[in-house]
Amino acid sequence: MKAIRHELGDNELRLTSIQIGAIVRNFGLEIKKVGGTQYVYIEGKEKLEAIHRELGLQDEWFDN
Repeated sequence: MKAIRHELGDNELRLTSIQIGAIVRNFGLEIKKVGGTQYVYIEGKEKLEAIHRELGLQDEWFDN
């Protein structure tokens, strides 16, 4: 989660970690805390492909 927040921190959105967590959960992904650090569990390539299709994104990794 910290890495996601950091990547989005330079963005105009200025999302908080709470907002990022809500977005992640809306995509059906799970957030787990391990040793004080929060991680987003993607659950495999199929889950990422489903999110990719849902958002209508274009990316070489998915489109090949």
